[in-house]
Amino acid sequence: MIAARNEDKRKQTLIIEGLASVRTELLIAANRVTSSILSARMAMDTGQLPPIGDDLTLMYRTHASILHINLSAKNMLFITVAYSSLGIYAQGRSVKDHPSQFSFTYGLYMNTLSAIYNSYVLLGEIFLSKYKTSIPSEFPVFYLGAHAVCQACDIELRKFRKTPVDSFGDKTSDMRNDIRNVKAFADCLLMNMKEKGYKPTELEISSTS
Repeated sequence: MIAARNEDKRKQTLIIEGLASVRTELLIAANRVTSSILSARMAMDTGQLPPIGDDLTLMYRTHASILHINLSAKNMLFITVAYSSLGIYAQGRSVKDHPSQFSFTYGLYMNTLSAIYNSYVLLGEIFLSKYKTSIPSEFPVFYLGAHAVCQACDIELRKFRKTPVDSFGDKTSDMRNDIRNVKAFADCLLMNMKEKGYKPTELEISSTS
C-alpha cells in the first residue's frame, strides 16, 4: 500500500517536472521571439529575417511521451501549434519581395508569440487544476513583445497619414488593414494578460517606447 502510494507520487513528480520543463522552454522561446520583435526593423532593412541557430524544442522532444500520455487531444493541439509556429519562426525568412514587409514580419512574430503564450498559460492552468500545483506565470516577456508590436504598428500607421496616397497606389487600403489586423492581434494578447490580473510596471512600459 505504502509502496504503491510512493510509486504514484513518483510518477506524478515526473509528470509535473516534465510539464514544467516544457513550460520553461516556452518561456525561453518567448524571450527569443520578443528579442526578434524589438530588432525587427533592422532585420527588415536587410530584407532577411535571421534564422535561429540553437534548438528551441529540446524539452518538448525530451518529454513528448509525458505530454501525449497526460494531456487531452485538445490541449496537446495547443502545444503542437506553439512548437509548429516556433519551427516556422526559427527558419528565418526573406521579406524582400513581400508586398508589405512590415505586416508580414510583425505578423509572423506576433503569431508565434501568441501561440507560445496560449500554450504557456494552458500548462499553468493544468498544473493548478489537475495537479493542485501553483507555478507563477512570467508575463513580462509576453507583454514586452506584444506592446512593442502595438507601438510599431502605431508608428507605421502614422506614416500613411503623412505620405501622399499616390506613393502607395491602390495598395494603401490593404496595407493599412494588414497593419491594423496585426495591431488588433497584439491588443488581444495584452487584454488577455490584463484579464488574468497582470499589471505591467512603468519600466516595462517605457522599455519599448
